[in-house]
Amino acid sequence: MKRIFGNFKICLLIIVVLAGIFRFYQLDKVPVSLYWDEVSQGYNAYSVLTTGRDEYGKFLPILFRAYDDYKMPLNIYLTALSVKAFGLDEFAVRAPSALLGTLTVLVTFFLVVQLLTKSKWEKGQKYKKQIALLSAFFLAISPWHIQFSRAGFEANLALFFIVLGAWLFIKGLNDYKYYIFSLISFALACYGYRSVEVFLPILLLGLFIGFRKELLKAGLLKLGLGLILLGLLTLPLLRPLLGEGSSRFDQTSITIAVNQTALVNFQKGIPTNRKVLYAGIFLQDYLSQFTPQFLFIQGDPNGRQSPGGMGMLYLWEIPFLLVGLYAIYKYFSSPVKITIFTWLLAAPLPAALSIPVPHALRTLNILPVPQIITALGVICLFFVFNKNIKKIYVAVLALLILFFFVRYVGLYNFTNTKSNVADWADGYKQLTQYVFANDKDYDKVLVSGHYWEPYAYFLFYKKFDPEIYQDKGTSNGFGKYVFGGTSWDKDKNSQELGDINLRKYAKTKGKLLVALSPGEYIPQKDTIIKLTEIKNHNNQTVFIVGKAK
Repeated sequence: MKRIFGNFKICLLIIVVLAGIFRFYQLDKVPVSLYWDEVSQGYNAYSVLTTGRDEYGKFLPILFRAYDDYKMPLNIYLTALSVKAFGLDEFAVRAPSALLGTLTVLVTFFLVVQLLTKSKWEKGQKYKKQIALLSAFFLAISPWHIQFSRAGFEANLALFFIVLGAWLFIKGLNDYKYYIFSLISFALACYGYRSVEVFLPILLLGLFIGFRKELLKAGLLKLGLGLILLGLLTLPLLRPLLGEGSSRFDQTSITIAVNQTALVNFQKGIPTNRKVLYAGIFLQDYLSQFTPQFLFIQGDPNGRQSPGGMGMLYLWEIPFLLVGLYAIYKYFSSPVKITIFTWLLAAPLPAALSIPVPHALRTLNILPVPQIITALGVICLFFVFNKNIKKIYVAVLALLILFFFVRYVGLYNFTNTKSNVADWADGYKQLTQYVFANDKDYDKVLVSGHYWEPYAYFLFYKKFDPEIYQDKGTSNGFGKYVFGGTSWDKDKNSQELGDINLRKYAKTKGKLLVALSPGEYIPQKDTIIKLTEIKNHNNQTVFIVGKAK
């Protein structure tokens, strides 16, 4: 075992460097495009950095309004630092997630060492560094973790502070200052992503119940002061989350699925008990996060949240997960057992309370528990075999891991890039590049909102002055740019451009450059002189650009 791992510090360094490479390599190019939340958060970071206000003019907000949703602040403020360092571009928007994703791999090592130190399992304590290294390595190559580390996903930043907080909490059992630092880390996680609101209280409850005897040695006063600190640090979130911040919950709540099912039952004349219906749908949605289809075969159906063609975990992990779960149940002390199983079972709750399901992003907090369990399974099986079989076991396992990882890299970088370009809003950057190169010849530019709200892309890639936008701009237009709306967004500007007077909509009799979706262009082709087609990386036409007659 020692010959396999050699020097622990060197092994850990190699693992962290590999994790960084997997998360940073071609970060500005893969995924193929910034999707709408990334450009929104990037521009708001730029706006805060240059003016101290978000795009709507609100001074240093706790929640950031994004379209008709509200985003947590942690990612945007960290992105502001990244924009300061690198400028407003794709790399700057994704770098905070990639960096904290890499650091999560490092912190996982220390977390596992602490867990095994407290496990009271003699073999686990003896080989805790080997198990910790394997856990960190498995997280470094995890499709689930890499997927969300390579884009500006808020949940990935929150995950880092959850893992850091858990490590510091257990370390704080012997040194009170680490307990305080852990609660500060947990508080930062609350500012990262909404699912933490549901997950973290349950995880903390598990930690307090599991380690209650050791915690009580510190004294109730010290424990209480720490919790008061956590409450004070998260108190600023309470009012905005209960106010405007509740809009996202209203849009994705399980209540929508319950109401739809109740309506269908009513139309069919089926009696409905709503409490029973809630419980049934919740249980079904919760269990969907643990199905083989989601975990090992297909993954999340959303193209931004899965590599496609495989699950969120590797197929080869299945036997080791089973062995690892058994080892935890059989050998671990109650405090560590309670902590791990609370973490594992609480993580899917936010996804179960919302739609759609399964949802890899809202369940991201489950990491790095599957990787820790897998590492335990690998080590446990290692000790079952004799010396000669051990060598074969290590060789076969290494080949399996290599094969599945190479397959994953191929799916992520090639198959997924081609099949899921629409999920990443591919085509908007190409459109802005063409428009910015030619708009000096036009009085107005009219852009379709058929796919999403294009104003955010034009703000981002133009690096439009935030002060001017805050004063005079809206999502319907700023400067010489005018935007249509999506037909499905009935609450805002829902005007698509296929059957209207384009000049009247743009309010100009001068030179007008128009960018339409192919569907909008067909009824407008007699009113436009076609100039070019904007294609995505799949060579599909996304926009048709022309000048109005």
